[in-house]
Amino acid sequence: MNELKKFSGEAHKLTESGKYAHEAMFFARIVIGCLFMYHALAKFGGVTPWFMTIIGVVELVSAILILVGTKIRTAGSLLGLVMLGAIFTKIFVWGAAFSGKGGWELDIVAIALLFVLVAVDSSKYKFIGKKK
Repeated sequence: MNELKKFSGEAHKLTESGKYAHEAMFFARIVIGCLFMYHALAKFGGVTPWFMTIIGVVELVSAILILVGTKIRTAGSLLGLVMLGAIFTKIFVWGAAFSGKGGWELDIVAIALLFVLVAVDSSKYKFIGKKK
């Protein structure tokens, strides 16, 4: 029992200190960057309306900026606007429910993660530009 208390205390110190905050933010950048890159590339195939191509370009460029670690706040803000537009369209144009096929529950999760990227400095690990 004493060993469990000791382990619990050490684990609490580790998470409380924020020791791995930069690594967590880097992981969040990779996840959101890959997610938007995947969905952006899907907008370039076949016959799509011109505005979907523009949205695809915004998503692709923003995803690349987030992945490489530069202009993260600007890119995250642009993607947040895109996601707000997607949610608006799903609710008021398509009449989609919160969850299920065509739902917007994962859009809310993406906006939450984008908000974190915009609000918290996550540029310690970057592939181009001056490293912190």
